[in-house]
Amino acid sequence: MAPILPGTRSRVARRIVGLFVFCALVPVTALAILTYRRVATALEGQAHARLGDETKASGLILVDRVTGIAAELESIANAVAPDGAASPHRGPVPKTRFRALALERADGSTESLIGEAGVLPALDAKQRARLEQGQTALLATSGPAGGRLYFVHLLRGANGTSMRLWGLAENDAVWGLTPDRIPAPPGMGFCLLTSVGESLSCPEAIRRRLDPAGLGPNGGTLGWQEQGTQFLTGYRRVFLGHDFGASPWIVALTLPESAVLAPLASFGRSFFLVVALALAVVFGLGQIHIRRSMNPLEQLTVATQRVAAGDFSHTALVASGDEFETLAISFNQMARDLQGQFTTLAKLHEIDRAALAVPTADAISAAVFAAAPVVVRSDCVTLAIAEPDDPTSWSITTRCHHSHGERRVRARPSQEELAELRDHAAGLRIPAGRPAPSYLGEACEPETGERVVLPLLTTRGVFGVLAFEHAAQLGGSAIGRARQLADQVTLAFSNAWHVGELEQLSWGALTALARTIDAVSPWTAGHSERVTHAALEIGRQLDLGADALHLIHRGGLLHDIGKIAVPAALLDKPGPLTPDEMEIVRSHPSVGARILAPIRAFREAIPLVLHHHEMLDGSGYPDGLRADEIPLVVRILTVADIYDALVSDRPYRSGWSSERALAFLEGGAGTKFDERVTTALGAALSNGWSPGQRSGGTEPVAQPIPAVAEGAVQ
Repeated sequence: MAPILPGTRSRVARRIVGLFVFCALVPVTALAILTYRRVATALEGQAHARLGDETKASGLILVDRVTGIAAELESIANAVAPDGAASPHRGPVPKTRFRALALERADGSTESLIGEAGVLPALDAKQRARLEQGQTALLATSGPAGGRLYFVHLLRGANGTSMRLWGLAENDAVWGLTPDRIPAPPGMGFCLLTSVGESLSCPEAIRRRLDPAGLGPNGGTLGWQEQGTQFLTGYRRVFLGHDFGASPWIVALTLPESAVLAPLASFGRSFFLVVALALAVVFGLGQIHIRRSMNPLEQLTVATQRVAAGDFSHTALVASGDEFETLAISFNQMARDLQGQFTTLAKLHEIDRAALAVPTADAISAAVFAAAPVVVRSDCVTLAIAEPDDPTSWSITTRCHHSHGERRVRARPSQEELAELRDHAAGLRIPAGRPAPSYLGEACEPETGERVVLPLLTTRGVFGVLAFEHAAQLGGSAIGRARQLADQVTLAFSNAWHVGELEQLSWGALTALARTIDAVSPWTAGHSERVTHAALEIGRQLDLGADALHLIHRGGLLHDIGKIAVPAALLDKPGPLTPDEMEIVRSHPSVGARILAPIRAFREAIPLVLHHHEMLDGSGYPDGLRADEIPLVVRILTVADIYDALVSDRPYRSGWSSERALAFLEGGAGTKFDERVTTALGAALSNGWSPGQRSGGTEPVAQPIPAVAEGAVQ
């Protein structure tokens, strides 16, 4: 595709132009943004100050109006004076700002003078005290129809009688919302609340945002959003307690944030014009300053893309005689190093997979010989590993690339050779002409080249070496990759060793635990292991997977662990058990499950321990499970357990023959026992398996790295 502008085919060319643009655009943009933000901050500060001033002014207007209406009520009180008679003597009531006036007598009855005042609110003690002092009290209420503002004044007669003059003020006289009466500047939303947040005159959207408990003691501002529009609200408390004995009001004024930031709109338009002009000028200057050919960069670009695609063989051919050529040389070297590193990582990963998938010495060795020639590119590779059964005897394997052959020998390294390896843990070079150490065996062509030997060491000492023949041409990076390979080989063998030890320890501990349980009674000796072997053989007949067989293995060894709570006297009793004794014996599955519950590694085996005495027809114990409620592995263990119990001697009877025991199980197939399981047991017996015989191929097998003999380390 042709470039947009001449001279900008390469990215660097476009970058140079972009750099000029950037150098002009960034300062202008930064200055504009800074100016914009400062102006916005200033406008917002002015808006906060304005809201504070306007809410204060609105509060003063409200107080002034309330004071005027209170004075008007007192004037009316002078015109309407009780004389102590049953009905007051009243003069004419002047025109007022009240929509209702009413007299409240001492007996609680009321008489309307103007309009309907409705149900009069109750006065508190503070307000009654004000009336007794000849002052006017103020009460504000809120309802569905809006706020109501009551003024009350006490009238006293010459004969000692008294009445309360109530006035319900016209709302428009106090907080009218018409342009000539609203106590707020044009363009601002007005809100008036009681001290507890009840609306006297307030839009619902604003009232929801004003929680009196969360507002400041005097006044302040807050921001909020409604349907995508940002608003700014200023509020102030109007204190009426001193003059009217009333709780404070909250007056709030709201305006959209867009009104605050309106002056920024024209600034923004001017800003974009300035930026566009600066960009055009600087872009033109950038084009003028691109004078040189961009071919070296294009070459480097193509080479980089090939490397990114995984092709490390492509080189950047640049002969410009300047820094670009130096850069190309460095790039080509880097590509070669990357190729070596990625190849090394891939081969090391294969060694890891071999160690994890099949942790055996043969599998790891095969992975090493597949990786070594690719990682190091040596003609011959030798891997020497100490024998598992005799750590002082090493098995030595050498493979040569040019002869496609493999040689295997054994040798016993001398103490001097082991000491030399231990003293050169990072590796050592054996020059041409020097006799090969015994741990290298018979090299392919020992007289033709130098050897690089990398010891394989653990905390236990030297257990092997990885050596490369004809290694004189190996540079620093190749030696580094060789050391990586040797370290990975050490790690792989160490992991395999530890995995094998852990597996052996795990199964050994389970077997020891099973034998401890069975040792409670001479009649049950070996029972758990025999049941396990029988269950495993049944599982193999049913083609169960390795995970299921491992679960059966664990569950079988542990299934009678609860018998540790059963007295030996009951297990050895020659006669029938009493009901109480039978209950104790039948508790062993539940006891076993409780014993294993805290051990996370044994939780999957708990169902085998808990339910191995359950029957398909629900006659088993402890939970009376039926049919498919009993997992298949449990049904297998049940048949194996009963079979071994039948063919084994007990204090109350002699063991049955295999044929009789199998016939008993087959007789209950489909009702008490799983028919597939009993059939599998019969097939195993027919194939030559016998009680007490181990089921082959079921236990995990590992070849650990050999421990180094004491004499080999010293």
